[in-house]
Amino acid sequence: CPSTSLQIETFAATLWQIGYSLKPVFSNDTTPVRGLMTDTLHSYPPNANDYFTLGMDHVLPNFIIDVWHKFEMDSMHAGGFIEYSTDTGLTWMNIGNCTDIRKENMYSATDTLITGVPAFTGNSHGEILSRFQFINCWEIRTTVTSCLTEGNVIDGVPFYLRFRFVSDSTVDSLSGWMIDSIKIEDPGCIPPSLISQVNNLTLLNVFPNPANDRIAISAKTGISSISIANLLGQTVYSNQCNVTEAQIDVSRFPSGLYFVKINGAEVRKFLKD
Repeated sequence: CPSTSLQIETFAATLWQIGYSLKPVFSNDTTPVRGLMTDTLHSYPPNANDYFTLGMDHVLPNFIIDVWHKFEMDSMHAGGFIEYSTDTGLTWMNIGNCTDIRKENMYSATDTLITGVPAFTGNSHGEILSRFQFINCWEIRTTVTSCLTEGNVIDGVPFYLRFRFVSDSTVDSLSGWMIDSIKIEDPGCIPPSLISQVNNLTLLNVFPNPANDRIAISAKTGISSISIANLLGQTVYSNQCNVTEAQIDVSRFPSGLYFVKINGAEVRKFLKD
């Protein structure tokens, strides 16, 4: 299968910055956190309307986008939303307005700003994982709608996402929106009955986070393998098992960010104090 190449374009962005931040909502105590955010130092300004674009050279069937992010915004007066384009950026549609896109921890068409635009708004109360999936296999698609018309999201077609932040004239001292990481999953043309199993993988918890001595892992779908890697991609722990819960001693791990991979696919992050 061909791989999907991702490219982030911030050329048109004036508010979005890549870097480390000590803003209280984005950082862990006094540890700077790196990400793509609405300014690494200052709160977002009034009357903002700024975006960055994520381009994919082509998309594979039924692809899923995972977005780890945090936000602190004036509820209904400022917000962040995700748009997509299948015609190289000529037209854009808000993901919240398309009912044919499967969503988890996403805003809906009724979660809106005062202007009526569907968006993330208010406070995420920590980092969250939001996921959305485009169903674009001919044998799975049974309806043709205005937001995913036949043939406009298909294998091999360039695809664009746009992460937009907006605020009204209200003056705030809030942090805004930070995108920690973005991941694309290519489950392929699996039968409709298995698509729900892809979504059920999110019934997975790794806690506490941050951790000091131990982490606990629980998964309703069962755990057959666990591996932990550091930021350099080096595996620091690996184990085969057949459980729904596990505890791992991380007391000797150096402080930093780690990635827990479950069953060779689903990934969670935790910070070691």
